Amino acid sequence: MPARKDYEAWCRITGEHTFSLLHLMIETYAFADRNLAFTFRRAMNVAIVDEIRDGLRMQVSEMLLVAQEAFATIPADRPLLQLLVDTHCTYWTVCCEDDSRAIAQLPHDFVVHAMRRLSQKLQSKPNGRKTKEKIWCYYEHADEVNYDRCQKEHMNYNRKKDVGSFGKDVLCGGACVSSDSSSPVDSEDESFDEG
Repeated sequence: MPARKDYEAWCRITGEHTFSLLHLMIETYAFADRNLAFTFRRAMNVAIVDEIRDGLRMQVSEMLLVAQEAFATIPADRPLLQLLVDTHCTYWTVCCEDDSRAIAQLPHDFVVHAMRRLSQKLQSKPNGRKTKEKIWCYYEHADEVNYDRCQKEHMNYNRKKDVGSFGKDVLCGGACVSSDSSSPVDSEDESFDEG
């Protein structure tokens, strides 16, 4: 796998010349997923999460292309989709809009995820006081051992509602219930280890 910042090598792999390394990485992740290359998909997951955590910043128009690709080609139960939404929600401000039409073109599911994230953020501040949020894990874990070893909070995917959430799910009427505690297997964490 090429180094994360080796743009030319990534272009040789995909055969495309895209202006965004993250867009290229999302395409490669989706390719690995479609072709059942699980180890390569987990390696791409780690590379994408690390790329974003290293301080990636994008204009809304750049996120538009990445979000359109990701939400069209990556299964809904993958934490990467939520990572894209969380990154956008964390760093986006109105002044980031270089094209006001771009935000209206974000995928519907992306906007729904963003609304849910906003709701979680607002509910984590009862009476205006900020409470400490757990650190969320966006890595895919290869097995239960790595999943259990990871100290971060993991996304639980509710197939019936077609939604992933961290922590507590909010039911109508404001009552909170704990999310399903089942662990997703077939992912990898920061201590990425093939063995």
